[in-house]
Amino acid sequence: FNFIFSQKCGVKINEYGLVAVGVDKIKCMAKNYDGYTLIYTFGLWCQPCIAHLDTVIKLSEDYNLNFAV
Repeated sequence: FNFIFSQKCGVKINEYGLVAVGVDKIKCMAKNYDGYTLIYTFGLWCQPCIAHLDTVIKLSEDYNLNFAV
C-alpha cells in the first residue's frame, strides 16, 4: 500500500512500521501532496480500531490513496 514519505514534511516510518503524523504533519501533507490521502488514527488500546485496520488498508489500495496512520 502507499505510504507517504517526505523530506519536506518530515514524515517517517515509526518503530512499528507505520507512518505516524500529528496535526502539523497533516497540514503539511495537505499543502504538498497530489491526489487523495487517507489518514487513519487509532489508539493501540482500541480493539475496534485495530480490527478495522485491514479494511482501511484495503480501501487505500482499492482507490490508490496515499495512506498514513
